[in-house]
Amino acid sequence: MTCSGENDPPDVRIDVMKIEENGPVHGIVRLTGAYRYRWVGSTIKGISTPGLCPFSLRLHFYAGTGLIGMEHFFVYDGDPDMDFVRQIGIGFDIGFRIDGMTVGTDAESLSYTCASGAMGIHQASADHFEIWKTGKDSFPETIGCGRRAAGWVHVSGEKGGVVFGIRRFWQQFHKSLHVDADAGRIDAFLWPPEAPTLDFRRYAREWGVGEDGAYENDPMPENYRLAAKGTGKSHELLFCLHEGSMTPEDAGQLFAIFDQRPLLLAPPAYYAETGALGHYSAKTDTGFDDLEAIVQRPMDYLRAAQKGSHWYGFIDYGDVQTCYTTFHRHDRWENDFGRWGWGNGDQVGRLNYALMLQFLSTGERALFLFAEANMRHVHDVDATHTSEYPFKMGTEFHLAGSVHRHNAQHYACPYVGSRGAHLMGARIHYFLTGSGRSKDILDEVLALAERLPQGAANDGHGTSAISFLCAWERTGNKAYCEKALRVLESYGLEKIRGGWMAMLTAAFGVFDAMVEYTDLSEDRRFVPLIVAFAEMCMGPDIEENWTYPGGYFRIYAEALRFCEEADRTERLLQGIHRARTRLGEQMASSSSILRETLWPAPPGESGGAFSNFSIDANTLRDLPFLMYALEHTRKDETR
Repeated sequence: MTCSGENDPPDVRIDVMKIEENGPVHGIVRLTGAYRYRWVGSTIKGISTPGLCPFSLRLHFYAGTGLIGMEHFFVYDGDPDMDFVRQIGIGFDIGFRIDGMTVGTDAESLSYTCASGAMGIHQASADHFEIWKTGKDSFPETIGCGRRAAGWVHVSGEKGGVVFGIRRFWQQFHKSLHVDADAGRIDAFLWPPEAPTLDFRRYAREWGVGEDGAYENDPMPENYRLAAKGTGKSHELLFCLHEGSMTPEDAGQLFAIFDQRPLLLAPPAYYAETGALGHYSAKTDTGFDDLEAIVQRPMDYLRAAQKGSHWYGFIDYGDVQTCYTTFHRHDRWENDFGRWGWGNGDQVGRLNYALMLQFLSTGERALFLFAEANMRHVHDVDATHTSEYPFKMGTEFHLAGSVHRHNAQHYACPYVGSRGAHLMGARIHYFLTGSGRSKDILDEVLALAERLPQGAANDGHGTSAISFLCAWERTGNKAYCEKALRVLESYGLEKIRGGWMAMLTAAFGVFDAMVEYTDLSEDRRFVPLIVAFAEMCMGPDIEENWTYPGGYFRIYAEALRFCEEADRTERLLQGIHRARTRLGEQMASSSSILRETLWPAPPGESGGAFSNFSIDANTLRDLPFLMYALEHTRKDETR
């Protein structure tokens, strides 16, 4: 019951303020610090720094303009049972009396006169917003409504005006924009006072079906209710100050450019030909139409599911659900079925890598926005950003940067580890956009790798090795290359036998890192191991395992690329043919191959015959590498 709670407004403590970029056109000032509260986190036992919720704020300035961009990131470091978020926002006194307000909506721009009082727009769901104005008693009255607001408001007065708004406004509801005409003040609320309190409580006080951490019907440890401690959320905002007048059309076009993020792109083949992201094939006329469809079709399916099943909201936007009508056949996604539901960090290193790579291969704009939201969500919400986590992984409490596995909630799973923080998607996004938040993700995961190079659960080798290689790429400091080598040598790839560990090796980045190290360093020590490992991943022991064939295509591809012996090459090709055949059989019963009118699955009992488990993130990520290896093999009949 939050109605009996006490308000706990924070002091803002700025620890560091620095000029991060100082160019002739674009400058960035970054502030880092904490929101300091009296009671937040005070009910958690053993915490040495209660009351501090870290934040960062980047301010972007552009020469000769009135544009101010903002990137805000904050960490919820409280007790989910006791500490509820009332509102989060940023506002300004703009220095003149406001006499007009224009609201950008999904259909048109609505103009209102603000002679006195306050007005605002509140996006309450993905399908409903309300415009309100204070009446005689200063009580807000609804004066308009609609479906999806564009996310901006323009206020004007005798001195000029301001356009301000929040990127991805309706997708991340609740959101609101406020105008106080009397005070000459504007506020952008990332979590608005019109909304209910933001609630991070765990969904249950007992184990869910197959939930990670549930062994032999043991009772749930009391501190597992605190799993949401350390979750975060980032937002981007725009403020444009101008003199004179501005038409609603100009205001809308200005904000649309910000909301859609301009990208400077080369042709898809360029990215593949550089080899910077490995040896993969861009989407071209390569003769692999079946494999191209297997990559693209499930991505279309997930985007359709996001739209049709409304995977939107402050917490949910960007994530995908993992399982449809498989267990109970009740014609819905399994979003509340214990360990299943949201994909969370168990898919970021694979699915997001695949999404970003497919965007580079196609240049499809909508795919970029989907991939960007997924990357941001997993490294914001599904991750922990606190140095004092309330329960251990192994012997560690300092798990900042680590990510929760799939679960009915984004932060409820007792597992929080570095394997889910695999950062290939964030790496691609950073080099495409220069995003400050993406840079922070790379830095946070690098710090995690420095602290725990093997991961707290001994499953973070891939994340750490990739992170060190990315740091080498970003800084030129070869010491990071040496750190990656040490992690890869400590993994013991030569000792792995069996499908589960072999699949994990590929799924969470160890094999990717080994190949990248080999290509970039020109150190060939791992080549014989790569080929031998691929051969081990063929034959009855693997091909009868439930992990087959989705976890192995990159393993086969890189071995084929490195192999120089004709007889071994032939055996690899035969194994690849068997894996492709099995994959085709699986896809024949996948929901993603149905007509779009039947997505996400046929209604009723027939839906149980179609499984979206064939949307295997390993497969989507790895097939472009397989296409490259097959395309460049010496045997013409491979296709």
